[in-house]
Amino acid sequence: LYVRVDSARRVVVDSTYAGRDYAQYSRLPLYGAVSDVPSISVNESISQERAIVELQSLYAVTPDRDYLLSLLSRIDVNQGVSSVDNGISQEVSVKTGAVLKEQQTVKSIVHLQPYRTFLEVEQPASDFLLRLDKEGRPALYEADGGAWKLEAKRNIAAYLAEKLADLVERGSVVVMI
Repeated sequence: LYVRVDSARRVVVDSTYAGRDYAQYSRLPLYGAVSDVPSISVNESISQERAIVELQSLYAVTPDRDYLLSLLSRIDVNQGVSSVDNGISQEVSVKTGAVLKEQQTVKSIVHLQPYRTFLEVEQPASDFLLRLDKEGRPALYEADGGAWKLEAKRNIAAYLAEKLADLVERGSVVVMI
């Protein structure tokens, strides 16, 4: 059997070559597994409330996740947010009460660990570009070039190789990416 990690969210088990004619080079798909983790909001501005809920429910606890939660909880949307943006970093005026404002430089890149693959394996952490629009709505943009997908595939393959070690050693199962 061939256990193939197709993507960060899909694993397929195939047979060896079908039939006696190996010129066909076709395998029969036997089983498939698809991760059902909910997707995270990326590349779009979302409300503060939705961002806070997603950060608390769809991301592992990390220092940057806690930083974002703290930042988002101090933005007063009713009074608005003013920002200075030079393309590399942003300075955002955040209300600290009814009258006082606090200038705070917002980290442009945050290192987060969202749940994006099978929960049995280590979730890959990656960088995200944080942007706040004029209304203070946050948006996260993937800033790792999709490297998390390859890391997730490696984590899944390592997990399966460990769990199926006796079958792999006997030559009955091949785990591949």
